Amino acid sequence: MLLLALLLAAGPPRPARAPFKASLLSVASRQDLDRWVTSGALARIRDAHRGTVRPGQTTLLPIVVRNVPRGANLVADLRVVASDGRVVLSRPGCCTASRERAPGLYVLEPVPELVLMAGDLAGLYTATAVVRDASGAQATAREILVSTP
Repeated sequence: MLLLALLLAAGPPRPARAPFKASLLSVASRQDLDRWVTSGALARIRDAHRGTVRPGQTTLLPIVVRNVPRGANLVADLRVVASDGRVVLSRPGCCTASRERAPGLYVLEPVPELVLMAGDLAGLYTATAVVRDASGAQATAREILVSTP
C-alpha cells in the first residue's frame, strides 16, 4: 500500500535525459545565422544573442543541437511567453533535423521567426524550445528577449 502511494505521488515518468545539448539563439537574419554556424567558439558566443528587439522587427530563433548520436531524427516544439504570461508564439513540432549542418552541429528547420506587434508589451519574452529524438529523450533550451518601445 505504501509503495503504491509513493508511486502515485511521484507522478508520470519523466522523459529520458538527452545525450545531446540544445541551444536557442536569437539573430536578426539568415546571414547572421550562417556566420554563427561557420564561426569559432568566441564568435559564436558574441553572435548568439541579438539583444533587444523592437516591434515590427523580425527576430529569427534558430534551434541548434550538439552531440547528436548518429542517425538521430530531431523534432522541436517552440513557445514564446511574454512577461505577463501571455503566449505570443506556440509552434508544436515546428522544426526538424536529421543531418549535420556543420561538424557536430544540427540546425533545425524551418527556423522560427518572431515579430512583435506595436501593441505588444515592452519587457521580457522567454522563448523555450524542447528538442526530442525518436527514443523520447529530450533537451530544453531557453532564450530571453528584451523588447523595447
